[in-house]
Formats: sequence, C-alpha cells, structure tokens
Amino acid sequence: MRLQDCAGARGQIFNVGTSDEISMTHLAETVIQILRSPSCIEHIPYDKAYPPGFQDMLRRRPVVEKLQRYIGFQPVTPLSEIIALTAMLKK
Repeated sequence: MRLQDCAGARGQIFNVGTSDEISMTHLAETVIQILRSPSCIEHIPYDKAYPPGFQDMLRRRPVVEKLQRYIGFQPVTPLSEIIALTAMLKK
C-alpha cells in the first residue's frame, strides 16, 4: 500500500522479500516441517527440469534497500512466520 501511495515509486521495479539467502532445498524442508506435510523432496537434474538453452539464476537474494529508500520498509517477519501466514491464506 505504501508503494502504491508513493508517487516516486510509480514505474519502478522493487524486490520484496527478506534479505536472507536460503537454498531451495532448505526452503522446501522448512515448508514441509512448518506445514507438517508428508511431501518428499525430489531433486531433478537441471537439464530435465528446463528446456535446452534455458538459463535460470543460480542464487536468489532480494535486494530490499530500494524499498527502504522509497517507503522506509525493513523486512522483519521471519520466514517461518511468512510460510505459516501464507498457508493460512490458502485455507
């Protein structure tokens, strides 16, 4: 809502998230644990998951400093809480 109301933010691109880096495996393990899911993690080779020539980022870490400059946003909600809150929205 703050970005929507910030005239200087119009037309800009913002990363929203935590500045903590986490592997996809650790994220999946965390989701399974928090949701008490019976799901299993299956690792698929890159060339099986994506078509030939596809390139994906090997690391993801949102840079949220721009949010701080424009609207004073500082991420404070822990990932475990975000996962739990997101799961509740789906019910």
